[in-house]
Amino acid sequence: RFEDGTLQEIISNYLKTKALFGFNNVNEMKNDSVLSDGSFAKTLGYYNINYGGSAQYKIRNKTEDDIINEGSIIALSDTNLIAELVSIYVTPEMFGAKGDGQTDDTTSIQNAFDYAKEKELKVIFLAKTYMISDTLTIYSFMNIDGQGSANSFIKLIDNSLLISFQLKNL
Repeated sequence: RFEDGTLQEIISNYLKTKALFGFNNVNEMKNDSVLSDGSFAKTLGYYNINYGGSAQYKIRNKTEDDIINEGSIIALSDTNLIAELVSIYVTPEMFGAKGDGQTDDTTSIQNAFDYAKEKELKVIFLAKTYMISDTLTIYSFMNIDGQGSANSFIKLIDNSLLISFQLKNL
């Protein structure tokens, strides 16, 4: 018998360190107070459910070497904790891209490329239109793919030099 509350304390401590917590989006994860060092989180989208950017994160204590980029390393409301991306591939949405044909996604795409290079991961573009305003660095031997048989587009925001190309199962 655990009438003194011991069982509840044991369960609470287990959940704080071993559980996988689910969130609708990154903002909900950032503001949650249950996450603790050693737990895991899954988001169903970066901004909204099913809009892209669904990802899994390991929650851990922040170190002085961590660079918060709101993609591969996300600051949590508990300033001692960060959420570190854990993935076998990346999408620009995991780094905040919208792919709505209006928002400048340059930084998000570049952050996805940089992270993919560092971790040797594939970059997958969803069937969306991504707008960019600056040069992107694509690294040699980088594996970039479009989503299934659908087309993905990257366009320059500067309308005087509107360029588009398709990423289709490269």
